[in-house]
Amino acid sequence: MIFFDTSALVKRYVEESGSGFVEKMFSSGETLSVSILAYAETLSALARRAKIGDVSVSALKTISASFEADWKRMLVIPLGSQLVFVASDVDLLSAAKKEGLEIRNPQAQIM
Repeated sequence: MIFFDTSALVKRYVEESGSGFVEKMFSSGETLSVSILAYAETLSALARRAKIGDVSVSALKTISASFEADWKRMLVIPLGSQLVFVASDVDLLSAAKKEGLEIRNPQAQIM
């Protein structure tokens, strides 16, 4: 099972460092999981990217629809279960590792 933090999940919808790695994870056939918080956090992050001009308003509609479709195939699980924690936030990864979680950083492409 692969767990996506919002910082990594956004890379699926906006091209940035680590996006290719996230795409590979989505194509891996593994169960993809997220926290329930990722829904609001991802939509908020995407709207913020549109607000600052990184994404056009029309692209935001397409990206949001893609996210909604992906959301339906992801498993929402409680934190603390056996999972692989995927995030781009180094501090968050460090905290997750200290808690005993297996971690992946799309920007470092650790696999």
